[in-house]
Amino acid sequence: MTRRRWNGSHSRKVLESAINHKSAILVGALLFALCSTVQAQPQGKSPAHVGWIWYGSASAGPLPSIETSIIEGLEELGYVDGKTIVFEHRFAEGRPEKLPMLAAALVQQKVDVIIGLGGDIATAAKKATRTIPIVVGTSDDPVRASLISSLARPGGNITGVTFVMDELAGNNRG
Repeated sequence: MTRRRWNGSHSRKVLESAINHKSAILVGALLFALCSTVQAQPQGKSPAHVGWIWYGSASAGPLPSIETSIIEGLEELGYVDGKTIVFEHRFAEGRPEKLPMLAAALVQQKVDVIIGLGGDIATAAKKATRTIPIVVGTSDDPVRASLISSLARPGGNITGVTFVMDELAGNNRG
C-alpha cells in the first residue's frame, strides 16, 4: 500500500475545507431545528433566538471561521443577523462547571434553538432541556456520550455533526 505524504499547506486546505463542510452541515442542522419552532410563528413576530454556548472566553470571542460560515450560510437562505435571527452568545470562560448554568439560563430565556460545539456543552444542553432543539458539533462519539440513542435513529431533541468517529472511519487508515 502506498502512503501519501501531505504537506502543510495541503493539510491547511483540507482542514479549512473540512471546517467549511462541517459548518455547512451545522447550518443545515440549525435550519432543520429552527423549522419546528420558527415556522410555527406568525409573520411579523420577533426574530428567532439562537442560544450559542462557547467553551472559551468572551474576550476571545466566538471561533470566527465557524461563526462566520454559519451566519453566511443563514444569510444565503434569507436570515439576517440581528433582524430575522438573533444569536445569544454565552461563554464558559474555559470552566466546564459553568456549562450547566449557561444552558439553563438559555432555556429560561426561551431561546428557539441551542448551538454547542463540544461534548461537554452538548451534555449540559441536553440536561437542561428535552424540548428546545439542540444543534451540536462534537468530536465525541454521540452514542457513547449518551447524547443520542443511535446514529440511525438519534431520537430526542439533538441533531448535528460529529467530527471524528472510529465507527464511521472504518478501516481507512493511511
